[in-house]
Amino acid sequence: MNRLDITKPIYVTEGPFDAMFLNNGIASMDSNLLSVIPVIGLDCDYVFCYDCENRSVPIVKMMRNTIAQGHKICIWPQYWHYKDINEAVMDGFIPAAIRDIIDRNTYSGLIAELKLNEWEKTK
Repeated sequence: MNRLDITKPIYVTEGPFDAMFLNNGIASMDSNLLSVIPVIGLDCDYVFCYDCENRSVPIVKMMRNTIAQGHKICIWPQYWHYKDINEAVMDGFIPAAIRDIIDRNTYSGLIAELKLNEWEKTK
């Protein structure tokens, strides 16, 4: 928290290991990523990065809620077969490449809804 720069995008993940690999990352410590908003503030530029669990009804529901509230969300590409960022790093991905994947797959609004619908049906 003491190294968080609220003037830059804040990458919110479920676990602390995932957040550790992202500059300006923070972990919610559970799958309710929106729980960081009351702690940090509403006026920040958040990117919510849920674990890649497209068959999990609760996760997809939380992702839909995040989009409905107008926030940006990472929707993992079809080729991403890792559960989370930590697993990808353990398999050899470098954090900068993961950040690039997140940035290229971050959406909001109607495009996010469309991408989420596609993602939910894959794998």
